[in-house]
Amino acid sequence: MKKHFANLFVIPFAVFVQSSVLTAAGDKSETAAGTTTPPAAVGSASGGVSEAETLVASARKKAAEGDLEGTIEDLTRAIELAPTLTQGWFLRGNAHFARGQTAEAIADFDRAIELDPRLADAYSNRAGARAAAGDIDGAMSDFTVATQISPEPAIAFYNRGNLKARRGDLTGALADFNKALEINPAYTDALYNRGLTRASRGDFRGAKADFDAHIEIKPTAAAFGTRGIARARLGDIAGAIDDHTRAIEANPDDPLVYIAYNNRAMARLANGDLAGAEDDCNKAIIVKPDFADPWFVRGNVKRARGELEAALADYTKAIQFRPAFIAAYQARGQLRRAMGDTDGAMADLDRAVDLQYAPKR
Repeated sequence: MKKHFANLFVIPFAVFVQSSVLTAAGDKSETAAGTTTPPAAVGSASGGVSEAETLVASARKKAAEGDLEGTIEDLTRAIELAPTLTQGWFLRGNAHFARGQTAEAIADFDRAIELDPRLADAYSNRAGARAAAGDIDGAMSDFTVATQISPEPAIAFYNRGNLKARRGDLTGALADFNKALEINPAYTDALYNRGLTRASRGDFRGAKADFDAHIEIKPTAAAFGTRGIARARLGDIAGAIDDHTRAIEANPDDPLVYIAYNNRAMARLANGDLAGAEDDCNKAIIVKPDFADPWFVRGNVKRARGELEAALADYTKAIQFRPAFIAAYQARGQLRRAMGDTDGAMADLDRAVDLQYAPKR
């Protein structure tokens, strides 16, 4: 799983499908959790099955080449020849899901489960398709079954934890990530998302411990970036700057590197390094001009320097790109009041209050 830089711990909790298009239910294949998939029933021994299995092999090759349409065609023919070929239904479900065809994927996983009710991967992958289709309850149910029947259910607990986090059930998410890590203590994805969950609950010390463990096993840009945020929240500004720097150096071409620049800018501003903070804001703006945060942070830098008109312009830009940016309205309102624009100040501060107490959707 590729993770990107985190922005104040609000990156989404993605649902990761356990088996790829290339993983057949009948393989002893390594899964994302480091477990293996048990063999599944493939129907009666006949010429049809033999030809069907040849088509499955062809489908695998086409999938490896990115030809999902050809993959589906081969698997459809295999299923026609051997309707009880579990791996045909399972793999075709994966291919449909890879193409964004969630209804078709769910139908194929349904059939695979009918043929082999203990095929944990089929439940996990159907859960992923159901989640993508908006059926979170159905996805949760499937992941729960997968935790009960999988020989090594770490990834099922992990995925269910992701869904719980998406629903706002952070306590339940934390419990599932804990279970995944009991089974596989080196499961870096679970360490990462448990760290995010702990941070979302205000436990920045626990979050840092998870990111420390992740970095010890697998030093990634994302782990450095999120640990940098945790360190900043714990008051370790120098450590935060170091981590954000390591995140940028680890993956300077990441399309979300502007978030790391912005996070380092905030840490540098907190450390009194106005020039460094402004430089990071400028770099973030170059990469992502419509990202509101560096405009806001740069406005704070310019205000600290006494460049009030320039600060006002940056706050206005931040609001332009994020019309519900409460902190930017507050900062601009305070600045306008300091500049003698009482009416403008009141308008901004009133708008900030309205946004703060607006009904949650």
